[in-house]
Amino acid sequence: MAIAERLPDDIDPIFFTRSAGSALAHARGHAVDYTPSGLAIGVTDESWNRAYAQELVTAVEAFDPSAVVFDGNRPFPGLIAVAECRRDLAWIWIRRALWRLSHNFEPGVQDIFDMVIEPGEFAHDEDHGPTRDMPGAVAVPPVLLLDPGSGLPRRAAAAKLGVNPDRFTVAVQLGSQRNFDLEDLPSLIFADLARRNVQTVQVLNPLAPPPKQEWPSVLRTSVYPLAECASAIDLLITTAGYNSFHESILGGIPSIFVPNQAPEMDDQHLRAVYAQTAGLGLCLRYSESDRVATTLDLALSDAFRTEVHRRLGRLNFVNGAAMAAKAVEQLVFSIRADRPLHAAIARM
Repeated sequence: MAIAERLPDDIDPIFFTRSAGSALAHARGHAVDYTPSGLAIGVTDESWNRAYAQELVTAVEAFDPSAVVFDGNRPFPGLIAVAECRRDLAWIWIRRALWRLSHNFEPGVQDIFDMVIEPGEFAHDEDHGPTRDMPGAVAVPPVLLLDPGSGLPRRAAAAKLGVNPDRFTVAVQLGSQRNFDLEDLPSLIFADLARRNVQTVQVLNPLAPPPKQEWPSVLRTSVYPLAECASAIDLLITTAGYNSFHESILGGIPSIFVPNQAPEMDDQHLRAVYAQTAGLGLCLRYSESDRVATTLDLALSDAFRTEVHRRLGRLNFVNGAAMAAKAVEQLVFSIRADRPLHAAIARM
């Protein structure tokens, strides 16, 4: 959405997605076609990829696009099959960095795409994954949906969160936990904050089922995008996924990062540790329940938050979403040199 919303008016983006987040894209006015993942409907990978390839071919024929942009960590067989047979389209891969060392990466997969765009990663210096030194990618600064500082003023943001703007506010957003159970950590966090009588709001994932447990002293809301309410949040406890991490760091919010350490995920633990080492946040893993109190002691201290604000204020940031959108635009309206001219003129 960050890239799509920065494309020029003569390009119409259509979301063909496997994500339940399709509802969020639709709510922001985008055209959306949702195809559930194999895991969601309980079928084998092989049968799902065959069906997905048929669905994608049908969508390509119906919408007649000039380009297909794949935003994901790993191209899957159904997508690759269509890309190989529809070379008349431009194929673009938005490939995030910070792959784990254990992740298998086939360099030949990149050759299927006409362009690879790599969103900037704040922890890039510590990225030793298989994609770090791969040539050919178009590197852009970190990509955010909202530019930092463009959100609501504090009172309006507090009203949207349902909190008192005059009180110190801790927001807790720990994702859907669909693929990774944080076990007792959320309960310990909420219990400790309640003991301190700190105004706490639990920001529910709009895609997740209602939580099984409620805490009487904790407010609850569902807000998207949360970055719009950054001015009303004095401390954020969140996951270390790409979006939440960079929104927190570049949005200037003192944060405790709780990494999702599911094997298929990017290296969120590395991200969180990098922020802590740089003095820009704290790391708290799900297995470190004995550190909840001491971590909150530090995070709630004036010295910690003052130092984090000082360091965050020294960061220079350009939103890479506009640059990524420009790269997509240039490829969409380019003339291909690898085919006859009559078949190479970009379509409007």
